[in-house]
Amino acid sequence: MLNKLPHNYNSATYLPYAIGGENDEAILYKTKSIYCYSLLKPNLAWLRRFSFSDLFEIIAEEKIRTHKLCEVPEIKDLDVDVIKSDTQGLELPILSNAGDLLDRTFYVETETGFTENYIGETTYSQIDDFMRSRGFLLFEINVDHRISRKNAFENYPNSKHQLLWCEAIWLKDYIELERENRLKNVTEKRY
Repeated sequence: MLNKLPHNYNSATYLPYAIGGENDEAILYKTKSIYCYSLLKPNLAWLRRFSFSDLFEIIAEEKIRTHKLCEVPEIKDLDVDVIKSDTQGLELPILSNAGDLLDRTFYVETETGFTENYIGETTYSQIDDFMRSRGFLLFEINVDHRISRKNAFENYPNSKHQLLWCEAIWLKDYIELERENRLKNVTEKRY
């Protein structure tokens, strides 16, 4: 059904896989909002501080099978340029187990929380460390995701609200990777 929807791309294919950090069984937590579904349980003790917490209330659970991104047969051998991840807290497990798929990619976009909005969620600081260790640099960050707290200042017109998540764009640092490869080749030739 999704493959028949109109889009603005040259081509688009939707595949019937739940992507996770491992090939395993997991529980999909279905919430009042489909946009809050996750393989991680919502951290309701934390989220109830905010005006949108009702969206995270669990209405059902479903056992599903997860797959590593690098082992999805339809993309395993593709020349991948871009990975976009909006997985409600599983960005790091997915990317750290993406294998050479991540190595072949030059653009990664993640939606990542600054706090643990889901129990066990990996946060922006962890993604930042990981992406830099894999030769990517932060290129752009959208931090327009501020949520009001449930308190006396909730509707105060000058309130900034709290920043909970961001969308970040990472680009492969080919200049640094090339420099490292040249140094490695020089070192190997000496020995």
